[in-house]
Amino acid sequence: MKKFAFIFFALFSLAAYSAEIKVAYICATEASTGFLYSQGKWNVSQFTEKDFLIRKLRENDPGFNNSNKTPYGVFELDEKVPAMFCSIRDQSLECSGLGRLDFLSETGRFLRTYTNGYIGGDEYTAAQPKIMLGTCKPLPAGYKELPKKVYPPSL
Repeated sequence: MKKFAFIFFALFSLAAYSAEIKVAYICATEASTGFLYSQGKWNVSQFTEKDFLIRKLRENDPGFNNSNKTPYGVFELDEKVPAMFCSIRDQSLECSGLGRLDFLSETGRFLRTYTNGYIGGDEYTAAQPKIMLGTCKPLPAGYKELPKKVYPPSL
């Protein structure tokens, strides 16, 4: 019986570890669509999105003082200020700031939205509401620099 309990505990611990949220992820958008205001009306449009990083906030990062509630941030590559702050919910991250992002570490998939623009009226037409989906993969523990080329969208 003790052997069975040990094996069960070991397997449970391994499963919990494999689904845990890692320290950092590099993310690539696979598809995006949105709306662009042109010639007096809103039109469906496609957007090219840059890759981004999801990582734990560090001591010198803006927002670190609130890292008990939002321990992660979404960073555009080469930016030092997070575009969003993330809280942990089960095995997912829920991020908000300049838009919203939901990420599930178990699948590596994210859904990102940017909704500014339309509801603000004509003076906000430069903003472009959009939705993006894609995948993230974990970076190795203790990474020092980002890969030169981000992985292809299909993992």
